[in-house]
Amino acid sequence: MLKNTPTQYGSVSRFFHWIIALLIIGMLIFGYLMTGLSLLNIHKCIGMFILTLAAVRLIWTLFSTHPKLPENNPKLDTIAARTVQVLLYVCMFGMPLSGWAMATAFGEAPHIYNLNFPMPGIGINQDLGSIAESIHGTLAIILIILLCLHALGACKHFLIDRDNVLESMLPIFVTKILHKFFRRVA
Repeated sequence: MLKNTPTQYGSVSRFFHWIIALLIIGMLIFGYLMTGLSLLNIHKCIGMFILTLAAVRLIWTLFSTHPKLPENNPKLDTIAARTVQVLLYVCMFGMPLSGWAMATAFGEAPHIYNLNFPMPGIGINQDLGSIAESIHGTLAIILIILLCLHALGACKHFLIDRDNVLESMLPIFVTKILHKFFRRVA
């Protein structure tokens, strides 16, 4: 099933969710650990790829059915879930855009071989680069917090509420493994 239904995410939404999630988590780790400037351009190029995927994902999401949360889901939980989701989208765009602005303003735009990709409308400007760097670092911390909240919410649905919210986004083989494991533990 490619498209979403009122109860489950389709393959396209699941693909976008998990590939972007893995790339973002990898980039957060990579961003904090990278020390060599030779790796910095790889970080920038992957950031540009994430920005592109996020844009395609947003378009897909805007024109797709959205699986509904369970009817017995507390109103506050629903508000929290939607708020975290919106903020995750803000960060999915804010992180690569601020990184791109920072790199361009510092005169180190992303490049592939001899092809440079400076952010349109931004020239070399150390002050702007410093502001963008600060925004980029702050968004990284916010993104880590949001990812943790998102994961905790999914775990709550699976372990406490025992509904299908987590399962609606997981690949089917992962759902089967979780059920097998938690049947033995419970």
